[in-house]
Amino acid sequence: MKNKLLSLGLAAAALFAGSAAQAAPVVSFSPSSMSVAVGGPYLVDVNISGLGGQIVSAFDLNIKYNPAIVGFTGYTLGAGLGGPWFSAEASVPPMDFGVTAFSLEGDDDVLAGDQTDDAFTLMTLSFNGLNDGVSFLSFGNSPDFEINLVGREGLSLADVSYGRACIAVGQGSCATVSEPQSYALVAVALAGAFVPALRRRRQTALRSSSVAS
Repeated sequence: MKNKLLSLGLAAAALFAGSAAQAAPVVSFSPSSMSVAVGGPYLVDVNISGLGGQIVSAFDLNIKYNPAIVGFTGYTLGAGLGGPWFSAEASVPPMDFGVTAFSLEGDDDVLAGDQTDDAFTLMTLSFNGLNDGVSFLSFGNSPDFEINLVGREGLSLADVSYGRACIAVGQGSCATVSEPQSYALVAVALAGAFVPALRRRRQTALRSSSVAS
C-alpha cells in the first residue's frame, strides 16, 4: 500500500513539474492599475513572463484604450529584448496604439544568449492624461494583425495569456467603472461625433434632389 501511494505521489509530482515547465507566457501591463492627474507624460510597461526557455524574436501588439481619457505619445523597447531591434508604430486611431518590432540578430541562439531572463519588459508606453475619467488598456484580438508574439524559427508562441490595466485620470476611479461601461462611453462619444455629420450629409442630399426635381 505504501509503495502504491509513493508511486502515485511521484507520478503526480512529475506531472506537475511537466506542466510547470510548459507554462504559457503571460503578457501584462505594469502597473495594472494607476491614478494620475490630467497632464503627463506617464509610463506603462508591457511585460512578458513565463517564457520557460523560449525567446521573443518579434512581436506585433496593439493596445486598445479610451482616446477621450488618455492619449498615447510614444514608446521605447525594453532592454531585456537584447539587440539590435527594428520597430515601428502601427496605429489605427482613435482607439488603437500598436507597435511592430523584430530582432535584427539573425540567429535564434545568439538572441537566446541576450534574453537570459524568464521575464522582461517588451516595451514602455508613454501617455498623457487628457480628461477626468477612466481608460482600460487591453490588447487586440486578431492574431494576424493585433496580437502576435514570435519565438524561434519564425513561429508564433502558443497559448499566450494577455492581461489588462486601468488608468484613472483626475477625478476618475477604477473602482467605480467596469470595462464594458468604459467602452460604451467611447461608443457614445464616437456616435456623438459622427451622427451630426451624417445628418448634415443627408440634409444636403435631400436639398440637392429637391432642386433637381
